[in-house]
Amino acid sequence: DRYDRSIERYRLAWIELCSDRVVRENRHGCKANSDYYCGDAKRSGPHPASWAAIIHQMVKEIFWDNDGVLVDTERLYFLATQHVLASVGIPLSREQYIELFLVQGRGAWHLAEEKGMHPNAIEDLRSKRNSLYITLLSQEDLLIAGVREVLEAVRGAYVMGVVTSSHRDHFAIIHQRTGLLP
Repeated sequence: DRYDRSIERYRLAWIELCSDRVVRENRHGCKANSDYYCGDAKRSGPHPASWAAIIHQMVKEIFWDNDGVLVDTERLYFLATQHVLASVGIPLSREQYIELFLVQGRGAWHLAEEKGMHPNAIEDLRSKRNSLYITLLSQEDLLIAGVREVLEAVRGAYVMGVVTSSHRDHFAIIHQRTGLLP
């Protein structure tokens, strides 16, 4: 319950921050660390809306994760990998993909090794997967809904960067399409 209340405070603060209402006195007229009412219950301490001012003072940089936060590309990587492996008789389910790529960070090329494929043939599969992935990146909508608005709301207030495990050329294609990068 205490954990949920803390999460809710941070959520409210983030909403407040992103909606450009960061002030010492919140929109309800309550000063930070004053008493306030939540329904009929009197509360003391920081008003949830004042958390925005606290976070704004503490946070100087924001590092955005690329895949899954800014853009939805994981599904395309899965589809490309699944298609290429299926072409040589190796099935790859969504559940396997999640376990091998996202949980273990191992990938799926060992499945081709276990089937007795030569390392050069596996490298060819990897190249085919990358080509198919690039094709999918150029055809699909990638930007997650609301991302552009959030980035515009915090632009100039923070130093921002993007972290990713994507290949450099894939990252460039993705953001050439989204227009998010300067």
